[in-house]
Amino acid sequence: MLQELEKEDAVQMLEQFEMNNETKEKEMNRMLELYKQLEMEKQVKDQIKELDKLADEQEKLADKTEKKQESAEELKKKQEALNKKLDELKKKQEELEKKNKELSPPKDMGDKNKEKMEDAKKDMEQSKEELDKKDNKAASSSQKKAAKKMKQQAKEMESSMEGGASDQAGEDIKTIRQLLENLVTVSFDQEELFNDINPFMLNSPGYPAAIRQQFRLEGDFKVIEDTLVALSNRNSDIEAFVMDKVAEIKYNIKESLKELEERQVPQAQEKQRRTMKNLNDLALMMNESLDKAQKQASGAPGSGSCDKPGGMGKGKGGKSGKVPMDKITEGQQGLSEGLKQMKEKMDKAKKEGKEGKEGKEGGTSAKDFAQAAARQSALRKALEEIQNGKKEQGQGSKELEEIINNMDRIETELVNKRLNSETLKRMKDIETRLLEAEKAERQRELDNKRKSETAQEKRKEMPPALQDYLKKRQAEIDMYKSVSPSLKPYYKTLVDDYYKSLKAIK
Repeated sequence: MLQELEKEDAVQMLEQFEMNNETKEKEMNRMLELYKQLEMEKQVKDQIKELDKLADEQEKLADKTEKKQESAEELKKKQEALNKKLDELKKKQEELEKKNKELSPPKDMGDKNKEKMEDAKKDMEQSKEELDKKDNKAASSSQKKAAKKMKQQAKEMESSMEGGASDQAGEDIKTIRQLLENLVTVSFDQEELFNDINPFMLNSPGYPAAIRQQFRLEGDFKVIEDTLVALSNRNSDIEAFVMDKVAEIKYNIKESLKELEERQVPQAQEKQRRTMKNLNDLALMMNESLDKAQKQASGAPGSGSCDKPGGMGKGKGGKSGKVPMDKITEGQQGLSEGLKQMKEKMDKAKKEGKEGKEGKEGGTSAKDFAQAAARQSALRKALEEIQNGKKEQGQGSKELEEIINNMDRIETELVNKRLNSETLKRMKDIETRLLEAEKAERQRELDNKRKSETAQEKRKEMPPALQDYLKKRQAEIDMYKSVSPSLKPYYKTLVDDYYKSLKAIK
């Protein structure tokens, strides 16, 4: 018996060791992929700088050519040197694009860079031929065209890189939000399975079904793991300990399956409890990553094209990425309708005697509650963004704060799988308040537009008598200003003081 226990402990230690090795290997692959991404980003930026620098050199040479500051032979030699530099940049560009294809995902470096460089090269070659003909004016024109094309290409490459980073940031926010929703769903499903199984059902038909459900949860988490690995390989903000938590979840799910198959229910439930804890920990980590990604998107110029509730940053149109009030209201109305349908399903299942069997035979599942809670969370965060923006301007709204608190309360109830008539009543109250807040916001914007109209300046004519008096006063001041500089310092000081007093009175 003792030998069997020692053997079992050794097997578990070996499995744990193998899982740790797998985690370390994934982390090494991740670091390598992130290094490749950063290296590529730096090389592309260097290429843009080199292209800009070459364009500047070409512009300077065009000015010299136009003004005939050097001999045609000397200008031709310098043009040939610039041509060679462009050839070197073309080779670098080809290498970069080849390496870029190996990345996942590749960087957006712009379109047809090779063709654009060839086009600039033609103008540069043309300028050489025109220098041979002693036509400096035409040569200078060709050189200026080449410089302009290179500058335009550098600008387009930079714009493509920034746009690609912005799109990727928006896509990452969307991915993290989906991961969060999936994690909450798996956690709820694991909790439901944990509550369903017990030692008294070992010989019942429900026990094999419970094992199958645990296998399904293992498969669901595998999808989450794959998505998280892909995300972490391109996003350095995903911390390394997130992958450690993934390894713990995988290990506990695997062990719970092993215990269930061996009919060791208490041990299996202990592993399921650890799985739930780690799933919730991972969800908190991902929520922090989401907040961080949203803050970065809102702070970076032109970044964050996310247009989902709770998103931040700026969209492609350059407008604020905060979700408009009317969209939040629409989202809340849609969620309210969905909860109403969920409540009807629950009431129907209850009438048919299916209490306690939610998620089975037409009832409401934990997944439905998780998705509803995630939607409410997104809407709450979107409204918090608006409220925070108002607070920064000293215009925080007490009404919005109350709506946010009610949203948070509903979110908590949904997380705990509570849905009753009071919840629906509170949802209806939130809808009404949102509509009132939206109306007040529109009225405020209208008032601001009215206030912002430029007032017409009306000139006030000065009375003639006052004009004559001021002219006389000015004449007196001018007289004192023109006092002889030969006055003694004491009297000169008195004159200056009097002059100052006259200015003050004026």
